[in-house]
Amino acid sequence: MQKDLDGYLETYNTRRPHRGRGMEGATPYEVFKAKLPRQLSTRKPAARKEVKTAA
Repeated sequence: MQKDLDGYLETYNTRRPHRGRGMEGATPYEVFKAKLPRQLSTRKPAARKEVKTAA
């Protein structure tokens, strides 16, 4: 069932043209990605800090 749901969501968000007002046929993913601030879409992941715990 999960495999079917994942396939549906993939198609719905990345292949199906958005029919909303002013979207001009872009997919939901394209609209989402275009609205992300440039800083977030190009930023490298932060380095993880090691946390020491008492034993």
